[in-house]
Amino acid sequence: MGFYEKFKALFSSSSKDKESRLVKRNTSKFLGVNSTHDGEKTAIESASVQRSDGRLKAGWARMRGRRNYNEDQVHSKFATVEEAPEVGEVACLGVFDGHGGPRASEYVQEHLFNNIVGSEQFPGDIFKAIEDGFQQTDAEYLKIDKKFHHDDGTTATVMLVVGSMLYTAHVGDSRAVMGTLRSDGTITATPLTEDHKPQLPSERQRVESTGGTVIFAGTWRLSGVLAISRAFGNRMLKRWVVAHPEIRQDKLNKRTTCLVIASDGLWDALTDQEAIDEATKHEDAEQAAKELITLAYDRGSYDNISAIVAYLDLPDCAETTDEEEHDVVQTSGDSIRAPRRTHDTTTTSKALSSGVSGFFFS
Repeated sequence: MGFYEKFKALFSSSSKDKESRLVKRNTSKFLGVNSTHDGEKTAIESASVQRSDGRLKAGWARMRGRRNYNEDQVHSKFATVEEAPEVGEVACLGVFDGHGGPRASEYVQEHLFNNIVGSEQFPGDIFKAIEDGFQQTDAEYLKIDKKFHHDDGTTATVMLVVGSMLYTAHVGDSRAVMGTLRSDGTITATPLTEDHKPQLPSERQRVESTGGTVIFAGTWRLSGVLAISRAFGNRMLKRWVVAHPEIRQDKLNKRTTCLVIASDGLWDALTDQEAIDEATKHEDAEQAAKELITLAYDRGSYDNISAIVAYLDLPDCAETTDEEEHDVVQTSGDSIRAPRRTHDTTTTSKALSSGVSGFFFS
């Protein structure tokens, strides 16, 4: 058995128990092939999925772009939990931007949602299921990665749509945006994530309080190496490059028109509002994703580029209640709902105070 086959064999065995709890359906994902197989740098892989009631449709697209090989991965599927059929189909959407090689992004794309939706905490405590899923997936990958003496990593920005609730969780600088219909007929982009950059005051304080450094070397970098401060993998920097997600919950309603998740190859070239404007020009989600990444490439993005576009048609979801109206924030003349609940899981990690996952250094 060759190196890659051994590596994949280790991958496939790590979440077999979680896999058994899931009934997968309508699955579309791309487990990447790399430099010698990608063909033209502008070649696009894409696909689409939809919920069985047609109320949620998602399309994804990715391209290698101007890089030598593609480290981005995309995950798009609907799944049901056998032990909680009342939850119905759960949309599982994610973009994973690898660095230092494709192994981490491939692994996390394949296993993260199984570890979340397959958790015993799901759906009773979805925040806890997401937090545990991120930590479990990171720990599993680091154990495998240590055997091969690698030190690659990946961002992760994921969405789960459970009924009328949207849960967004992320580590790193892949980004998620929501398009909300305003009273004047325009659609406003609402950012759902904030990039985990080492120069952010909260991230810099976290890193430096545990002995790390943040250095400007062309751009701000953790230990002078990494331009993000949270990620899966990155074994040798794991004390500071944590995989603790920030999690946000939003209630969807008929004003929620679309969602966009993309790697930083897209956000290097487009603003949040430009991405929503382009996404809402189209009726087909897959075509919208393809147009988005092509636009980013045409504007000169030098990175791999991946995007998911989801369209929602949820007329049966209740509008904002009187109680929830107190939680709105004001933006440019209109009200956009604040998240119902947000949580940065670094604040609850006992391990963080003594150095997260330091045992992987041995």
